[in-house]
Amino acid sequence: MASISSAGVGSGLDIEGIISSLMSAERQPLTKVAQERTQINTKISIYGIIKNSFSELQSAASKLTSLSNLNPLKATSSDDKSVSATASASGSKGTYNIEVSQLAKAQSVAASAVATADTSVGTGSLTITLGSYASGPNTFTPNAAKTPVTINIGAGQQTLTGIKEAINNSDAGVTASIINDGTGARLVLTSKETGLENGFKLEVSDNDGTNTNTAGLSMIAFDPTAVVGAGKNATSLQVAQNAVFKVNGLDVTKSSNTVTDAVEGLTLNLKAVTTSPVSLQVGLDDSALKTTLDSFVSAYNKIRGNLKDQQEKDATLAKETTPSSLERGLRNILRETVSTYGLSLSDIGL
Repeated sequence: MASISSAGVGSGLDIEGIISSLMSAERQPLTKVAQERTQINTKISIYGIIKNSFSELQSAASKLTSLSNLNPLKATSSDDKSVSATASASGSKGTYNIEVSQLAKAQSVAASAVATADTSVGTGSLTITLGSYASGPNTFTPNAAKTPVTINIGAGQQTLTGIKEAINNSDAGVTASIINDGTGARLVLTSKETGLENGFKLEVSDNDGTNTNTAGLSMIAFDPTAVVGAGKNATSLQVAQNAVFKVNGLDVTKSSNTVTDAVEGLTLNLKAVTTSPVSLQVGLDDSALKTTLDSFVSAYNKIRGNLKDQQEKDATLAKETTPSSLERGLRNILRETVSTYGLSLSDIGL
């Protein structure tokens, strides 16, 4: 039986052409949908770019919402190695003369040397009390804001290393370290915070039955009111003390060398005892203000440029009114006045 090798043979009709035309006609709606989808996706992408530009503008504009951001202050020191400072918006312009006679320091003591950090010292308990010591009346006054901490030193903890770890894990307000000074390993205790009220005394309840001698756990005892060798067994390396200084001739005492509450809006960083007054000049930080304004201008120009581009004849959004409406709204922002202050952006140079 003969086979048909080509559509339309014997009929004279271009069957293949007809089929091709029909298929092409069927594909037209799909092609149109694909084109519309591409156009929609392009518009969505452009609107995403515009949205991101508005987010950047919002972030930049947030820094212009109060006078404090438009009036940043900076402090300039005549001797930054002795006293430096940072100013906040709540500060006042002016000159402050700072004289430092004493820096705040943390108390530090060192126990007698033993052979190594693994040498057995003794068992019992340690009680660390934070407070201030007065040498004149020879009295120790506990810090009412701090609770004394008792640390148990049991079997397995009686070495210098074990005692150090027990103290550091106790949150007692002191840190412990081990230093080899050439004669042996010594346990060194230091207050975590500076200031007179953050000094400490360390009392021992020694399992050998004697709590104040230089044998066993009591060798690390340190009661500043006691006698050396009888409760004051560790050696004082540094006494706790406050920072003592003057601001424009007024005496000030603080527990830290970073002082936030002496001059309103000014954080003082005391670094060294001074031999002459250090001058702090507090004034307008022009560079910070310029950076704030430049950021806003850059963000504003970027989004306005994006909107203007989409109003061009061949732009994707050329036939839509959204870009022009948004651009008009942006221009109006620059003309608005903040009623609270009676100022507009043009009043600050924009």
